Amino acid sequence: METTSIWKLPAQALPYSKIDAPILATIWLFLTTLLTYVLRRLGKASHGAPWQEFNLAIIASGLLIVWYLVITVDGWLHFDRREVPYGYVISMSAFESLRVASTMLYIWATYKLVWRRSSSTVKFAFIWWLAARFVFFVVMLMAFYYLTLYLAQSVAWLEFLSLNVIADIATKRTHFEIAMAALVFGFTLLTVVAALKDWGSSKQVNGRADKTQKLLAFAALALCCRSLEELVLATFGRLNEKETRQSLKTPHIGAYGGLSIVFLSLICVLAFYSRDKDSGVDVAGVIQSDVRKFIINHLERVTQGARVRSPQFGAVVEMAKENAQLDSLLQRRTSIVETETGKGIARSFCDQLATKFQGNNPPEDLGQRGPSRLSAALRQSRSPRQAGRSSIRGSAIIMDPGRGGQSPGLSPRSNDASQVALPLSPADPRNFTNSPVEQPPLRPAPNIASRSSSVNSSRFQTRYLGRGTGSIWGPQESVLNEHPEGQGDALEGCRD
Repeated sequence: METTSIWKLPAQALPYSKIDAPILATIWLFLTTLLTYVLRRLGKASHGAPWQEFNLAIIASGLLIVWYLVITVDGWLHFDRREVPYGYVISMSAFESLRVASTMLYIWATYKLVWRRSSSTVKFAFIWWLAARFVFFVVMLMAFYYLTLYLAQSVAWLEFLSLNVIADIATKRTHFEIAMAALVFGFTLLTVVAALKDWGSSKQVNGRADKTQKLLAFAALALCCRSLEELVLATFGRLNEKETRQSLKTPHIGAYGGLSIVFLSLICVLAFYSRDKDSGVDVAGVIQSDVRKFIINHLERVTQGARVRSPQFGAVVEMAKENAQLDSLLQRRTSIVETETGKGIARSFCDQLATKFQGNNPPEDLGQRGPSRLSAALRQSRSPRQAGRSSIRGSAIIMDPGRGGQSPGLSPRSNDASQVALPLSPADPRNFTNSPVEQPPLRPAPNIASRSSSVNSSRFQTRYLGRGTGSIWGPQESVLNEHPEGQGDALEGCRD
């Protein structure tokens, strides 16, 4: 009988492989099934409809369970050296599509979870969303080519084609596998950066990050590490001719499955903390961040960078509660909240601020602001450069315009200012010390104007308004902390 393909060959025993791989696959199969069940139960227990991202994760986990089941059976068949038809070789290429599809769903669900948290505060959100879709499309295209070449290689074996043809297909398949792993790693790395940026922005504005931000960042990191493991092993197998796919199967299944379990565990915990939220966006936190940013920017503007006397805090809060101002604040938030609902949240938060900080108004006399600390700071001056730093710290006090509208130790700002005024003489009423202070002559100092132009008081003021520590008008903490420009944009990412 003439044999024209491997399908017509008699069944033969599979080559032997160690027991490590099937044991690991069995463990991951059990744990993945358990975690998928937990994630499904948490979705049903939510008050609102389950988030679409969690549904994607459940589908991806289901595909991964089937793939684990297949490689578990395949591992035990190899260990027992069972006889199978030669056509069995094509089965693994078909089931490989389950693992790839699971990976695509996992990375897209993770990205959407990160985007759900930060989309309302990111500038040029549409451009970022479009770029993410394009990159994900490229990843899927590369995965499609990889699976096609994997299937073509199996068919080439079945049809007894030339070994040169088979080797050429296998080489191209490996190249596309490496390219796919690299693109997946790049996409997950960008997701990690976005999650960490959201975490850091919230920590800078509120002084802390909530549990969902931390869990999401660690989940994205676990997925990124898993994609890095695939990239490293695929590249190592290509560069090292002594290694085969079978020899790398055990470390691949071990690392891949372990990181998948870590990722899925974090997603389950994230679903637990998010089950009572319908939208996944902290609407109140976003609006409160907008109110804080308005108050901070208004105080920065009317006090000329903490150089002139500030208005009463109650007046600033009342200004923030005006309809016209709230319409301007909520203009970018219509996608996450109704305008009237947002106004109610903003007014309620303004009332909380007014009640909490009603005593933090500028006193009538500058001497009531804590002269001992200011004098101590002035006495510590040793050189014009040190005096410049001390005067910057002292200028945190908001001055009365009647006294010149400037801090006692800092000369008025100008485009070419390069001089720093040193401590005042004892006879000057603005010098709050009874001991004489030697006043050295003025000397050129570093360009304080350029330095102070980069000073942004929003960091301290935001911390003050967000956490209730310190006072804008008191000297207990410096308003003029050095901080990179553009930090104010991070206020938009505030979440409680």
